Parts: sequence; C-alpha cells; structure tokens
Amino acid sequence: SLMGSVLVFLQQSEEALPKPALVAIEVAKRLKEKWQKGAVNAVILGPGASKASDVALLSGVDKVYFSEAGALEKYMAPYY
Repeated sequence: SLMGSVLVFLQQSEEALPKPALVAIEVAKRLKEKWQKGAVNAVILGPGASKASDVALLSGVDKVYFSEAGALEKYMAPYY
C-alpha cells in the first residue's frame, strides 16, 4: 500500500539514474526508517524507464512504477 510507503519520483536519462536520483533513493530509505514505513516506492517516467527501474531496485527501492510513454521523453522533475 502506498499509504505505508515513502514515494520518490526519480529522473532518468538514457536508461540510467543520475547521481541526484541515487541520492534521493538514499534519503527515501532513511525516511522509511525514521517514519517507520514499510517500503520505498519509486516513479520513473520516459523512454528507458524500464532499465532505469532495474537500477533503482538494485539501489534498495522496493517497488517501481514506470511508464515509457514517448510523451514523457523530455520529463524533468523541476517542471512538474
């Protein structure tokens, strides 16, 4: 359930997670412990999100929601 989780939105570029996204995962993991939540979930958008989700999972994210929709190709977190 998302109510018992920490949700983090991650930027990806060419199937990879840039350093700020990896830092966001680490912060989310710390918040999970501090807030006593059950999981860290992530959202990754745009072409390449599937491969980037593998990196997020290896970095400690419990579940990833992603979309490879072409309309999200130029997605940048600061604009949303």
